[in-house]
Amino acid sequence: LIELAASGLRFALLREPICWEDAGDIDIVVCDISGFDTQLVELGYVMFSSGKENRKYIKYDWDAEQWIHLDVQFKIRFGDLEAPAHFIKSLLDRSILSDAGIYHLDPADEAILLVFHLALDKGCLSPKYRERIFCCDRSLMLNHAESYSFLPRPVAEYLDIIDRLREGKIGERNAIAEIRSLFDPSGSARPPLWMRAFRRLRTILKAHPAIVFLGPDGAGKTTLTEPFERLRWPGVRRQFMGPARKS
Repeated sequence: LIELAASGLRFALLREPICWEDAGDIDIVVCDISGFDTQLVELGYVMFSSGKENRKYIKYDWDAEQWIHLDVQFKIRFGDLEAPAHFIKSLLDRSILSDAGIYHLDPADEAILLVFHLALDKGCLSPKYRERIFCCDRSLMLNHAESYSFLPRPVAEYLDIIDRLREGKIGERNAIAEIRSLFDPSGSARPPLWMRAFRRLRTILKAHPAIVFLGPDGAGKTTLTEPFERLRWPGVRRQFMGPARKS
């Protein structure tokens, strides 16, 4: 991320990982994906997934011996509601450059986005991020309320639910249900359980292409594939054949 910022790319870190070493991917937000894409390729990144709202890139850092997996968001959704383009610009305008040289979302924006991401998309307020939400000053979040005016209800109503959760007046399940109800009274903010189960099963059963490295002993197959084992994607399997099985 320091490299991206130093190259002049305008972005902001959506959610700072609790532990950078264990981060499966790094989520950042940008306004102009076309210009960003070109510069990422020049920096050695390879795009391996492209969607209507994001693109995913990968690069191996030989100095750190670690894969860098970037999830670049150029659109932000709240359930089925897509935020207007000027919303992302407002996020970037308020972003903060850290001492390390990385642009972060304003803490109030990060906390608000976490509330909706966890409630609408994940269906649970994970402990690792819950404290980040609870520790954010409510008044700071309300200072940005105008930027979230496109939401179905005022930000203050959603924060009231979080306050009651923090005070122990309601449980996590009820808090999520109330947020979804305010956000979408019809209850369609999240697909029904059977549909989510079907999508998960379809993903598991879906065939994926494979890349096979073949060659004699000493050709460099292990050298080529070893770095992939430190990445959650793709999966790597070694199959030894022939008399050199123990080599």
